[in-house]
Amino acid sequence: MVLYSVDNYQTNSTFKGKFTLTINDTPKNDTKANAIELTETTKWCSGTNSFDNINATTDGLIPSVYSSLGNNVWFKFQAQTNGIQITLDSDSLYSSFVMALFDSSDQEIEATRFNQGTSLASNQLVVGEWYYLSVGAVFEAFSEFGLCLNDQISNDFRSDAIDLDF
Repeated sequence: MVLYSVDNYQTNSTFKGKFTLTINDTPKNDTKANAIELTETTKWCSGTNSFDNINATTDGLIPSVYSSLGNNVWFKFQAQTNGIQITLDSDSLYSSFVMALFDSSDQEIEATRFNQGTSLASNQLVVGEWYYLSVGAVFEAFSEFGLCLNDQISNDFRSDAIDLDF
């Protein structure tokens, strides 16, 4: 808790007036326009509690996996390969998170939510294009979390299956 105390206590002071104190405690990445850029996409992890959605607002795109997204924050990265796997790392957000990946035209690429697993993956990215990740919660929950990204996902998809001839 932070306490701010402001006064103008001086006897016979001529320094009197009004002022405005504005405190903004929303995260800097509360909107897609202010998404945090993730520059590492190959086997990178931020650490368990590197980010949070504390005091975030609900904005922008609603993922297809859950219509009541709340308190989301944004991240962005530029595709270095056609694939990405993103894993949410959290001690407490697992019970209520929603995570979705969008392209720069706001088209959903992939999404997941609390009862579908803590990772999402796609092999449909276009190298050089920007992608946006929204991490939020249902029930307006707040939590700290980390992210892991890996753009070296080999044969995680049927289309990338390795043919085993016997």
